[in-house]
Parts: sequence; C-alpha cells; structure tokens
Amino acid sequence: MSIDSPRIAAARAAVIACLIAGPPALGAAFAPVSAQAQEAAQEAAQEAAREAAQEAARGADLPALISAAEAGDAEAQYQLGRLFERGERVPRDDFEAARWLERAAENGHPLGALEYGWMLANGYGVVKDAARAYYWFGRAEAAGAPGAAVQRAALARELDPDARALIDAQVAEMTAPAPATPSDRSARTAVGAAPLPTEDLRDVFALRRAYNSPGRGDDAALRPALRRQADLGDPLAQNLLGVMLMRSTARADKLEAVALFRSAAFLGLPAAQFNLADALAVGVGGTRDLRAALGLLEEAEAGLPSAVPSDYETASRLFRERGEYTDPYDAAMQGYRSAATELEQLIRMRRSEIAGQLEMARRLGQ
Repeated sequence: MSIDSPRIAAARAAVIACLIAGPPALGAAFAPVSAQAQEAAQEAAQEAAREAAQEAARGADLPALISAAEAGDAEAQYQLGRLFERGERVPRDDFEAARWLERAAENGHPLGALEYGWMLANGYGVVKDAARAYYWFGRAEAAGAPGAAVQRAALARELDPDARALIDAQVAEMTAPAPATPSDRSARTAVGAAPLPTEDLRDVFALRRAYNSPGRGDDAALRPALRRQADLGDPLAQNLLGVMLMRSTARADKLEAVALFRSAAFLGLPAAQFNLADALAVGVGGTRDLRAALGLLEEAEAGLPSAVPSDYETASRLFRERGEYTDPYDAAMQGYRSAATELEQLIRMRRSEIAGQLEMARRLGQ
C-alpha cells in the first residue's frame, strides 16, 4: 500500500469533511460548522503556514540554512530536508532528505516527523519500515501535524495488534507532558523557593537529584560542582554534564558534551554509550559516523544491568530512584539504573533506525 504524501492527506481530509457536512438546504438557517469541517479548516490553515515557511526557505541564504541545521535548529533541518526532497537549490537526494527530516523529527518538529514517517512508509531515502513509520506518524499526530492521524490509521491495518499496542505505548511515553523547563523552575524559585545550596552537594547522586528537582533554578548553578566530579573521572557526572551541555544551543557546549560522553562511554556507562551513539548518528559537531554509532549501541545493550534487582536493598534503592524523576526516558539518558528498561527501548529503536540507514547507504553504493 502506498501512503499518501502529507499534502495529499491534508487535502483529502478537507474534502472528506466537506462531504460529511453536505450542502446546506435552501432557506435553512445558518448552522454551526461541523467538527470535521473545523478540523479541515485548521489543517488548511496549517498547510498555508507550511507553504509560507517553504517560501521563506526558498528565499533564505542556503549556507545559513545549512549552518543552522547543523547547529540543531529543527525548523532549518526540516526545511533543508524538504529542499533535498524536492531537488530545489540542491541536487535531489532522498537519502539526504530522509537524514535531515529524521533529525528534525527527533528534535520535535511536527511536520518533520510526518514527512519522515511518510518516507519510511514508502521507502524513499530509507528502507521501507511500516512499524517505524507508524511510530513517527504517532509522534506527528501527538504534535498536531495535519494529516498525521489519517496516515497513521491507514498504516495501522498493515501491523498486527500486538505491534501497534507496543508502538502506541512508546508514543504515549515519548509525548507525555514534559517536566518543568528551566525557565519554569526559575520562575518558581523567584517567587519563593530558596535556591539549592549546590556547594553542599558532595556526590554525583546528590547533584543528579538536584538536577531533577522542580525548584532547582538555573541549570548553570549546578555545573561547577558537577564539573568537579566529572574531572575526577566519575562517568555518571561526565554523562550528566554532557546531557546538560547538549541542550545548549552553543556549538562549543555540544562539542564538550560529545567529549564527556566519549569519556564516560570508555568507562563503560551504557547511558553515555547511547548518548555518544546518538550524537554520532546525527553528526553533532560535524562528524557523522553511523557504523561507530551502531557499535556503541550494541556495546550499550550488552552492558545494561538486569531489570530484576538481585536483592531487597537494590530493589529499595531503585524504588526511591524512581521518585526522583518524572520522565523515565530522560532519566535513562542520565544514567538512572531504575530506567534501564527505558534505556533498552531507546537503544533498540535507535539501532533499528541506524541499521536501516546503513542498508540504504549500501544499496546506493555509499
């Protein structure tokens, strides 16, 4: 089955809505617009906004667009992917289109997730993969991308119920309300919560609890103490500092994060091995190495601790750990032992995506 392109899907949704609503009877009083028609109008408005963004991309300076995309700007990554997909201002290249759309999708761009899902569903630029396409359509639908629900429903018929249920659960986890942002925490701190005494945080576990505390304030306040632990060779501190720096928009911070992940990965921390693999897979710092990323993911999976605690003391500690965070996938990347199951899910999903990219590169002779 060929899945409709996102633009066709949005148009089809509008037509269906009009057919459902039907023509008004002669002389009939004005009736409220149906829910379907309202949805169609919303999708039409979103499509118009998308067209406007594309027009802006056409007029943008291409080197500046590429630079912004490489720096991690999701909108730039999406627009660059679309340029490669259309062969506009750059040679048409489905492989490059899929690469940039994937990066945009991973950075939370709704249309990036939709377009990348479409490429996976139809095998353009990537190995055809209905399960991964269904996942990204789900992420796109949760983010409000027009036409995503239609695409996902059409693709659902190709998957068995157990596979759909597993992917639906993964999407629900990934799209759950995020923990409060640093700015939210700063606002709460400003209106009454006293800042955490970071000078009294003597070990990485206390620093990690402070990092996940709702009232911690500015992340930068934790960095000096965390950096001291990282300099002493603590892989958990190196990895957590890398996670913090990776969220910065500064290229220097991202490069330092990669160096920290590399050090912690060498010391055998599975979370750092995953984070380093993720950075290499998307080319943070300009170096993209899919084979090295795949090797790191295999090493990370092999080094995961058992999901079953070996004794009561360990079980009790893991139970207390789970009370420190709200997002288990974020906790997994921080190195929480209690989020080992979520880290395994992330590793397997990333391995599948990278294996597909390598297979496509092999077919293209790259």
